[in-house]
Amino acid sequence: MISRLALARRTASVMVNFGIRGYTPRVAVRPLPNAWAHCDFNKRELVFSPALLETDWVFANQIILHEAAHALAGPMANHGRKWKDTARSMGYRLGASVPYSDPQTMPHEWAVTCQTGEHSAMRHAKTFEDGEKMCGKCNDIGAGLVPLFWERL
Repeated sequence: MISRLALARRTASVMVNFGIRGYTPRVAVRPLPNAWAHCDFNKRELVFSPALLETDWVFANQIILHEAAHALAGPMANHGRKWKDTARSMGYRLGASVPYSDPQTMPHEWAVTCQTGEHSAMRHAKTFEDGEKMCGKCNDIGAGLVPLFWERL
């Protein structure tokens, strides 16, 4: 389990390392609806769901980098090219959206991302569910067979 203080310290460290000034990290009192975190540009806060405290540090660091990239890229970047380039340059390895699910107790060791960069997940082991090596979400929306890329964290 990650403490609120440890998450705030790690986020502050990332902000210092990447020159992000004027933002404050905060863990929300209640879980955020369907989100691990968000960047509040008006209040200049990086707000994290308390559910993130139940994950492991590999996953939490990816979420911190995701939100820090929003702060660096600015409010107009959304999840576009500027944000994606900023996030990748910081070491972020997931897609624009990160599935929100029940916290896992085992450490995440793999990031899997489809070629479009729109779908991603953290995995405990490099496995292919149902033998699939292609992005099921892309196939479901009619984009066809889009390869998955695995990266060891």
